[in-house]
Amino acid sequence: MPNKFYLITYFFVLIIGCTTPNNPTGIYTVDNLTNVYDTLILNKDGTYYRSLHRRKDNSLIFAHENFWQKDGSRIVLTGYFIDNDNVYNTEIANFDDRVMKSSLPLKKTNGNYIIFYRKDNLNNFYYKKIKNFD
Repeated sequence: MPNKFYLITYFFVLIIGCTTPNNPTGIYTVDNLTNVYDTLILNKDGTYYRSLHRRKDNSLIFAHENFWQKDGSRIVLTGYFIDNDNVYNTEIANFDDRVMKSSLPLKKTNGNYIIFYRKDNLNNFYYKKIKNFD
């Protein structure tokens, strides 16, 4: 009887392990921003796409494509624009002059990845994966 229990437990762990994504590729969004929608897409080919839209009218503020890589428990994004949930007017331009290489903490929670990118006194701001790329 104990061998049967171990066998069932082994197959259960194997199935759960195979269905949990082991790479961070996919689509991520940030839920708790006030002024912008922030979307990050990590592609399998090592490129990423990021866009910011105004919440009030869904107009595009910034869109950028560059490269990413996983480095241990961090995601390194080349050419990442750090956004602090600002209200951007239409005259702001040259976001490409404000991008930098960024290394963001990557954590797996409940079988899914989240990417932390900012913390203030009240909130943690992070990208939450909403879709896997298989």
